Amino acid sequence: MQHIHLPFGGAIWELSSFPCCPVLRSRHSLSTLPFYSITLWIILGVLTFPCCVQCLIFKVGVLGPWNCDPYYAKSLPAIASRLAVGRINEDFSLDLGCTMDFVILQEACETSKALTSFVQFENVVDAFIGPTNPGYCNAAALMGKNWDKSVFSWACINYELDRVQGYPTFARTLPSPTRVLFTVLRFFSLANIAIVSSNEDIWIDTAAKLASALRNQGLPVGIVMSMGNNDTMLENTLLSIRNAGEIK
Repeated sequence: MQHIHLPFGGAIWELSSFPCCPVLRSRHSLSTLPFYSITLWIILGVLTFPCCVQCLIFKVGVLGPWNCDPYYAKSLPAIASRLAVGRINEDFSLDLGCTMDFVILQEACETSKALTSFVQFENVVDAFIGPTNPGYCNAAALMGKNWDKSVFSWACINYELDRVQGYPTFARTLPSPTRVLFTVLRFFSLANIAIVSSNEDIWIDTAAKLASALRNQGLPVGIVMSMGNNDTMLENTLLSIRNAGEIK
């Protein structure tokens, strides 16, 4: 696997079906593809935008913390993207006017480093699938607006992104997770909740943005905490939850 390193710690895994680019060869089985179906539909959605017209190769960047987060490491983004792009390019009913390709982009697990790396991807791809870290979704969406490049994300739970006028090139690939969660909590009359995350930046920022979005819809969020790095910190977190009162 060839890594192209960028300034500030950014990295690109160049994956292509074209002979001029190195190809990632994986021994993973194709039978486990949790990422495949959604990737196919996202890429098809990308192609509906006017920026695809009159291009020879339209390259989509699939952005995520593929080598630093254990949850995302299992998603096999390269295999899923290759299958999705292959199906799109072989479907002659899709009059695209260009050939589809993809690049796997590495997103750092630290929010500040992830944002710095994202800046370096401006001239690498024509559109983005990602980011996965809500901590810099707003900034990434604004950059996409400035670059006139589409940003499709399933993980950006920031409610501010719902303003189409402010973020015209951003689109969600799924219903807002916070709205779904709010609907479930409201149906069961569950208010005053606690949000506990793991210690990585990506999940701490996810917890903070989730709390902000739920509060914006009128749902009380008692505490927002991470689990800590040892038994003592974990006990303190549990103690804080107990002392927070009526946590549902």
